[in-house]
Amino acid sequence: MFHRAARNRLRWVVVGCLAVGLLVASVISSPAGAATGGPLGLVGLDKWLHALGYGALAAAIAAAGSGRGPRAALLAALAALCYGVAVEAVQAFVPARRVDAADVVANGVGAVVGATLVDRAVPAVRRTLVRARRGRP
Repeated sequence: MFHRAARNRLRWVVVGCLAVGLLVASVISSPAGAATGGPLGLVGLDKWLHALGYGALAAAIAAAGSGRGPRAALLAALAALCYGVAVEAVQAFVPARRVDAADVVANGVGAVVGATLVDRAVPAVRRTLVRARRGRP
């Protein structure tokens, strides 16, 4: 088992890797002929990818943070959203990319969902695992 401090550092390394990955994916040009339709036909695939990426970032921030509860989840979602806004601003200087307000909305939706899942689902899973170890249903 990892020492607690090592686990915390590893969690922040994951946050950093996700942040760098999102930045790189946001400044490289999109592949030619990339699929435009998304699941369920509601929005384009790129919006789903934004939501997924920033949901993962917010979830990682929430998991790495020392606080728990709705306030910590809100702060994690806000941090991920602020990072998404900064990445969109960087795209303004990349010739092959453009700034898109809909991307920011998708980032925000994903961030809220990701942080909420960590805030609500992870403690429930932990309780279930502890009960299973103790032999209780």
